[in-house]
Amino acid sequence: MQRASLQTRAEAGPRAQTIAVARLLALSAVDIAVLTAQAALENPALRVGFALEEDPPPRRIGAPPLARLDETMAGAAPQSLHEHVARQIPLLVRDRGLLPLAHAWLEGLEPTGWVGLRADEVAARCSAGVGAAEHVLHLLQGAEPDGLFARSLRECLAIQLRARDGLTPTMQALLDHLPLLAAGDLRALADRTGIPPQDLPALIGRLRGLDPKPGAQFQNAPAILPAPDFLIERVEGAGWDLRRGRWLRPTLDIAAPPARALAADLRRAAALAALVENRDRLIWRTAVQAAGWQGDFLDGRRDWPRPMALADVARPLGVHETSVGRIRNHLVIGDGSRAIRLRDLFAPGIATAAGPITPRELTARIAAIAAAPAGALTDEAIRNALLRMGITVSRRTVAKYRGRIG
Repeated sequence: MQRASLQTRAEAGPRAQTIAVARLLALSAVDIAVLTAQAALENPALRVGFALEEDPPPRRIGAPPLARLDETMAGAAPQSLHEHVARQIPLLVRDRGLLPLAHAWLEGLEPTGWVGLRADEVAARCSAGVGAAEHVLHLLQGAEPDGLFARSLRECLAIQLRARDGLTPTMQALLDHLPLLAAGDLRALADRTGIPPQDLPALIGRLRGLDPKPGAQFQNAPAILPAPDFLIERVEGAGWDLRRGRWLRPTLDIAAPPARALAADLRRAAALAALVENRDRLIWRTAVQAAGWQGDFLDGRRDWPRPMALADVARPLGVHETSVGRIRNHLVIGDGSRAIRLRDLFAPGIATAAGPITPRELTARIAAIAAAPAGALTDEAIRNALLRMGITVSRRTVAKYRGRIG
């Protein structure tokens, strides 16, 4: 998508603006970070700053942490971050004599995934040298998800980039000057680091694809999601509250026009700012509507999401289904301890006597019946077991979904 095309449409009229917003809806948070950085570098009337710190996790009222769908389907018991990392320690630290240092570092692991201890503190606890403590910390930084055991934002991002073979000298220079990125002074950032201005947007996009708090999403390892676009919490008596995540979220401002700024620059800057604001507003409304529809699942009162179609979300908002589809494909929501993609909450319904259920729920129930000690082995026996649960489906349907799980 060309930026000039977007801004031209924004200035052309209401219908063109609607088309431009629709196209922006398909862009992920990474894409938006790239687009706004490019626009700011090319337009002297536009200034964009990037938040470097995530908001504190929401305080959830009377509800369990947001479920992760594959764990829910498998019936897996949640494990703590410490349990998750403790299982990896013997694989990361092979020298048994260094294990006390590893467990000392583990005691300092915070819910964010960062570590709140210094090497000299860990060394003193274990009567070891500071060099040995640093060495063990370096080994532990190989834990999954990438970014654990960092002592700063810069180190956390560097660990994740190194694991992806992305910690180039250019990217290291950007990490060394993160305050300039937060201030939105991209030209000064380019001058200070020696990074060509045209390369900055792509580098910023790569950073937005990382997670500054990998410990909050450890259950997703090894497929790590980016930092959530929205943080969700249940407010007593008021339903679901969603607030935008802050990690590298761009803030667009119309800069004080320099002498060289033309009226056209100001119009383009204002047009892009309006487009991004309208995009964000519709995305927020979509996320709130979807969360409300799946409230019982998010609250833990249901084991599986309800069937939900694009129309179920689009109709109350008065928007087209394709708009919701564009948003669904990239939006990530989290509650400070888990994160899921919005698209995982959408699924068609299979009619049963007890009400419609999703194909994933039916598959999971069939798998549970077949795996029981006295599990039913024939399609008809499984169908009868489902019938006792109030789920009426044909034997052919049972065979179809049973075949999916082997």
